[in-house]
Amino acid sequence: MLRTAFAAYEAFLRIDPRGKAKDVVRARALVWLGWAYALLQALNLVNITLIYGRWTSSHTISVGVIIFLLFAIHSFRYYKNYSVYGIFIAILAVSGVFASALPAHTGINTALIPILIMTPMLNGFICGPRVAFFSGILMLAAIGMLYYCSAAHDITGAAVYSVDDLQRAMQGGFVVVMVTIISTVFSANIFRAFDLLEASIGRAREAEAAKAQFLAAMSHELRTPLNGVLGLSEVMQKTTLDDEQAKLMNDIEGSGRSLLSILNDIMDMLNIDAETVEINSERFALPGLLSEVVSAWRLPAEEKGLKLDFAVDDGAPQNLIGDALRIRQIVTKIVSNAVKYTKTGGVAISATVIVNDDDSATLQVAVKDTGPGIPDGAAERIFNPFEQAEQGRSRSQDGVGLGLALCQRLARLMSGAVHYESELGKGATFYLIVPIDVAAPSIEPAGANDENTTQALTGRRVLIVEDNIVNRMVAEKLLLSLGVVTESAEHGGACLEIIKQHTFDAILMDKHMPVMDGVEATAKIRAMAAPLGVTPIAACTADAMGGEREALLEAGFDEFLPKPISADNLRDALEIVLRGKPSGSQAAA
Repeated sequence: MLRTAFAAYEAFLRIDPRGKAKDVVRARALVWLGWAYALLQALNLVNITLIYGRWTSSHTISVGVIIFLLFAIHSFRYYKNYSVYGIFIAILAVSGVFASALPAHTGINTALIPILIMTPMLNGFICGPRVAFFSGILMLAAIGMLYYCSAAHDITGAAVYSVDDLQRAMQGGFVVVMVTIISTVFSANIFRAFDLLEASIGRAREAEAAKAQFLAAMSHELRTPLNGVLGLSEVMQKTTLDDEQAKLMNDIEGSGRSLLSILNDIMDMLNIDAETVEINSERFALPGLLSEVVSAWRLPAEEKGLKLDFAVDDGAPQNLIGDALRIRQIVTKIVSNAVKYTKTGGVAISATVIVNDDDSATLQVAVKDTGPGIPDGAAERIFNPFEQAEQGRSRSQDGVGLGLALCQRLARLMSGAVHYESELGKGATFYLIVPIDVAAPSIEPAGANDENTTQALTGRRVLIVEDNIVNRMVAEKLLLSLGVVTESAEHGGACLEIIKQHTFDAILMDKHMPVMDGVEATAKIRAMAAPLGVTPIAACTADAMGGEREALLEAGFDEFLPKPISADNLRDALEIVLRGKPSGSQAAA
């Protein structure tokens, strides 16, 4: 709570904790030093009140100093010149010493000299070596002035007012000289260290940005040929194949899906690090979500002779509100690990919803397997990226070690967690626990009827705008399987010419193309008069960075279709952009 209050106060003063380390340290030191000095003056008010028992000029001076300090502290919100504040600190220190010494005729006061000695040190830390040196010169001048104005000498007209006064002045001056030299040298080195630190942070940020750019580029370049591999595999599997050919095509598709899964995991981790992953809330049916996960992994489980099933507690609410996509992603990865590592027995998924007294709820999904269990000592690394419970070349399963790390990070984004219980040789149970909202009892069935959707697409005309000949062929074949009539263009410029001559129900537009890219072509289409200007356009791109969908929708696209594409997601995308729109022939009629 106290930390939150401090953070709110620093935010009011416009101190950015994510700014340069040097500026953050200096700003905090300056502000809290000012408050400390104001507190000392407040204590001084109490002290002089107890001594004199009445209002004196010292009270007035202390109150004035407190008001002036608070004004200076809060002016930091608008003005952040550290040198000016350093000069102000030096003048304030001299003024305070003079105000305390001269009116009381104390002259060179041993109790006050430490303030003059500390000032160069404080200014060196806050403002740097130049202000520290200037403060030292000013403090030496102040000591000389105090000695000159000293009222403690007894011998009128003596060359030396008093041996004690001279001794105090000489000792104080020596210490100020020493402290000034040390503060100047140390602050110069400290500020140089700050500069080196900022340079290192800058290089680290540049390296992080370069890494992100490299991974994004690699993802794009890998997704493009993967689109051809997976797309053509899907097309080939719909043709007449003998058993061996069907097995080979299935293996090709499986390998491609594995590579795509690794790519997706890497990009998800990158997007989480870049803080571009958004958690959404939507209505979903818990049994339906788990059924989808089981359906996806039932065949791999059956091929290994494993039993895979799921159960939802009878008393648990069936309809929930939360990020169904991320919950499904986490459960899928845990189930995939369980199937991968389990050789005999099975994998059981169970789910329950705990409704709390304050009407909040918690979803708990448990995935229990009969695998080998997790070795002792693996808990520290099992959720780390690119690490696995088994280490070394002799590990039993391949993988890059991203699955559980990604699950944990996604769960934390939803204010939840993933943890496990395991006994070596007897399997493991992984738990996903996330806060959830309970929806009203009724819920619409998820998904549209595939057969009705396919019939609705039959005869529709779609223009494919794609520069890669293989990806163009993939889109043509997949759309043909949906009964869609297609035509192709190699870039945005050719697209603009074709749509002026022919009518299309929708456009499937690649983002990156020579001559004219998809974003520019879409902007030109949107600038046209209706009906051309309102033609539904689905973006088809291999870019997978966070925020890509939102950026393309903002640019005028109607739907986002990431590569690799399949007949299913093509059908879903076209159904979305064509919903309620008559076909081109009907519109013309």
